[in-house]
Amino acid sequence: MANEYGNYNVFDPLDPTPTTTLSDGNRVSAITGNNQNHKTTFAIPLTGKWSCQFKATTIGGNPMIGIVGDNNTFFAMYRTGGESITTGDGGDGSYGASFSTSNFIDVLYDADADSLAFRRDGADQGVAFTGLRARCTGPLYFGVRSSTTSTFQ
Repeated sequence: MANEYGNYNVFDPLDPTPTTTLSDGNRVSAITGNNQNHKTTFAIPLTGKWSCQFKATTIGGNPMIGIVGDNNTFFAMYRTGGESITTGDGGDGSYGASFSTSNFIDVLYDADADSLAFRRDGADQGVAFTGLRARCTGPLYFGVRSSTTSTFQ
C-alpha cells in the first residue's frame, strides 16, 4: 500500500531559476535556459542517509543529476555521458555508466560520511564525491542541471 500521508521531495516552485517550467504537481522540471540548476523542496539533513530518484525524460545539452547548494551556485553532478563534475573542479572526471531517457538515477547522500554516490537502474556506480559540506556553506538539496533544454522527473 502506498504511503498516503508522506512528504515527497518535488522540484521547488520557489527556486529562483528563471528559465524552468514545472508541471505534474512540481514532479517535472523543464529547464530551458543556459546552465541552470533546479533544486528540490527539502534541504538534506546534516545526519543520516538520504536518497532521491530522477529520470531525464528529454535530453538537451549536458543534463546532470545530483546535488545543488549555495543558492544554486554549487553543484555536484552525474552527467549523461558517464562523467562526474563539481563546481570549481576544472573539468569532468570519468565516472559510472552513461545514462539516457530510459534510465532511473538514484542520488545517494550519506551525510554522516559526507559522501555522494549514484545508482543507475539499481546498479551501484560507486562514490563520486566526498567532502561536499566543506565546499558548500549553505544547505544541500537534491537537484538537476542542464546547459540547454532538458526535462527531468
